[in-house]
Amino acid sequence: MLRSVGILTAFCLAGSMSAAALAGPLQDGAGAYERGDYATAMQLLRPVAEQGDALAQVIVGGMYAKGSGVAEDDAEAVRWFRLSAAQGNENGEAALGAVYQGGIGVVRDYGQALHWFGLAAAQGDRNSQYGLGLMHEYGEGTAVDKTEALRWYRLAAAQGSDDATKAVARLTQGN
Repeated sequence: MLRSVGILTAFCLAGSMSAAALAGPLQDGAGAYERGDYATAMQLLRPVAEQGDALAQVIVGGMYAKGSGVAEDDAEAVRWFRLSAAQGNENGEAALGAVYQGGIGVVRDYGQALHWFGLAAAQGDRNSQYGLGLMHEYGEGTAVDKTEALRWYRLAAAQGSDDATKAVARLTQGN
């Protein structure tokens, strides 16, 4: 479970926003988040999320998951992740994979975790590729398959995932 919680944190916001690439309230909200002004971030981002912006939805979900500027609320986080994922947002899909893997705000369901990680990984999300590697390495929702785990880890490592790079070394050295 601790592995999933750490992964969820990475999914929620890592690489999901770059204030310079955003416009208007989304940019201002992302900037407030990056400064640690979570109350302002939520004030700016929630209306954008309610209007259907998939990126704002996953950021708001991440804020609920971490209790950043709001009371921690796993069910509310999952609600926002679902809205984002329903639009094909890879960060929303990745976050859903993590919550299903860890049973955070939902009943643990490795099949759902594999599904959502798979969708995000197909879009090139390195955190989901790493998550799939973990699931195959440890047999979560699938048979233990070190070859398949290594394949996913290598994809994530090629995109700069330090954790995946370590996993590749661990599996190829037999440790």
